[in-house]
Amino acid sequence: KKHNKMAPQKSSVIGAVAGIVAAVLAVAAIGVNELIKWEDSALGVESSLTYHWSGTTSCGSLFGLGGCVESKYEDACDLCKKIADASDCDSCTMMSAGQAWVALNGLAIAVLAFAAIAVFLDRSKFAKGFAGIAFLAIALALVVYYAVADETGAWNGDEYGAENFGVSGWLDVVAALCSAIAIALD
Repeated sequence: KKHNKMAPQKSSVIGAVAGIVAAVLAVAAIGVNELIKWEDSALGVESSLTYHWSGTTSCGSLFGLGGCVESKYEDACDLCKKIADASDCDSCTMMSAGQAWVALNGLAIAVLAFAAIAVFLDRSKFAKGFAGIAFLAIALALVVYYAVADETGAWNGDEYGAENFGVSGWLDVVAALCSAIAIALD
């Protein structure tokens, strides 16, 4: 068989598909917006606390009766700044970590789109570089958010590990793995 120079190789196409899947997963991670989830149930009392990139949702019920309260980091940070120094406010720190997480995921999504385009333009060297940048952006997004959450006490990676890792965190982990596959196959 004669190789068509205009068509990308099969492994490159698989790498591009892995990159596209990674981008879709990163979009889903932002959309789901559940980075940390705590749940507890004892003696008929159920409670949960969900950390989003933009705030928290706290829910509680006693024998099925209850509700949820949403809190935005921006509001809590503004209030904290009026009372104390912003560097002492966990809500300001979590707001910055959440914004960094979204920005780095956004960067990864854009770069993965360029990687897919590069594959179909038969520029696999560029695609591999773009996929590498996306992998680093997603990995950095996870490290930054969860390190800050661990430091502020929102997440205890040493004690609970993956138990309270939210859906968005897992989507990012799989997106990073798909990006690594894209690097290997582009």
